[in-house]
Amino acid sequence: MNHTKVDMHEVEDLAADLERFAHRAVPFAARNGLNDTAFQARQVWQKAMGRSFTIRNKYVQRSVRVDKAEIRSRVDSMHAVLGSVFPGLDKQEFGGTIAGKTGNKAIPTRVAAGQSMGSGERTRTVRAPNRLSRIHLPGRKGGGSKRQRNAIAVRKAARTKRGFALIETKRGRAIVKVTGRKRLRVRMVYDLSRASVQVQPSPTLSPTVKIMQRRMPSIMLARLKEQARRHRLLGY
Repeated sequence: MNHTKVDMHEVEDLAADLERFAHRAVPFAARNGLNDTAFQARQVWQKAMGRSFTIRNKYVQRSVRVDKAEIRSRVDSMHAVLGSVFPGLDKQEFGGTIAGKTGNKAIPTRVAAGQSMGSGERTRTVRAPNRLSRIHLPGRKGGGSKRQRNAIAVRKAARTKRGFALIETKRGRAIVKVTGRKRLRVRMVYDLSRASVQVQPSPTLSPTVKIMQRRMPSIMLARLKEQARRHRLLGY
C-alpha cells in the first residue's frame, strides 16, 4: 500500500492567522472603520448644510456630533452615531410647520437681509441690526382709521434712531423700517400676517448617507489591512 504524506503546516499557519485575525484584528478594524466613516460623514454633512441653508452663524454646523463606536465582543453590535443637537434640523430635513410663539410667525424679508425689495427668496442671513430681538417698537394709538394709525406709527419711527414701526396691511400686520427725512421710505422687514410657515424639505443628511455608503467599503478595507500589517497576518 502506498502512503502519501501531506504537509499541513501552511494550512495550519493560515488557520492560526485567520483565528488571530478574527479575534485581534477584526474588532479593532471594525471600530476604527466605523469611527472614520462617522467623522468623514460629519464633514460631508456640514458642507452640505453650508450649501443648502442660509446660516446666520456656525452653530448649526457645529451642532453635528459623533458618538464613537467602542470595542465589543460581537462586531455586529458595534455602532457609531452621527446626529445633531440643533432642535430645528428635523424640519429642515423632512419639512414641517413652524408656528409663531405669540400667534404670529415673524417671517424676515429680503430687506431684513440687506437685499433689494422684490418677490424673490431671501438668500442671505438677516443683518444684525434687523434681528427681531434687537427691534424695539414704539407704542401705537388705537384711535383713528387704519391709514391714520399707520401714518402715526411711521412718523414716530422716523424720529427714532433705528426707525422700526408696526403697521397694518391688507394681509395683516408687518414690521417696517422707515428711512429718510424729507421723503420717507417704508420697507417691510418682517411679515407678521401668518400664524405659521410651512417649511419645505431640504435634506442634507440623506444625501450624506448615500455618499458614505459608497465610501465605506474602502474605509473598512483600509482599516482591515492596517490591522493585518500590525499583527503581521495573512502575508502583510
